[in-house]
Amino acid sequence: MKRITSFVLAMVLSAALVFVPNLVEAKQTKVQQTYQVTGQARIWEATYQFRVKEGKKELVKGYGTASMGAPEWGDFKETIKVTRTKGSKLTLELFEESMEDGSEINKLIIPLDQIKGKVYQNNAFRNVKVSLK
Repeated sequence: MKRITSFVLAMVLSAALVFVPNLVEAKQTKVQQTYQVTGQARIWEATYQFRVKEGKKELVKGYGTASMGAPEWGDFKETIKVTRTKGSKLTLELFEESMEDGSEINKLIIPLDQIKGKVYQNNAFRNVKVSLK
């Protein structure tokens, strides 16, 4: 009798796992955040690209224009709205596209959970600050 009860219980649990929505996904709450990014860029034709990633998943992508192109430093300001999973880790990537082959060059990667009071830079971007809006 115990064997039959165990078998029936196993069948019911198996069916529940198949037909009940994934409980892990049900607990994941989506939140919207707005980031303001400011800084200076020295990039070809003053055009930069950006993306926000949650792990390997791209959530937002776009482009912007600095006030001046290379060889001068131009100011830029970008407002980025992101819908993310609450508690997930996000990264912002700023980069320019190579005029030669379209590849991503001069990429600056900013972890968005570590932005408070920090300034980021590389050879194409400087004085980059990110704040929650």
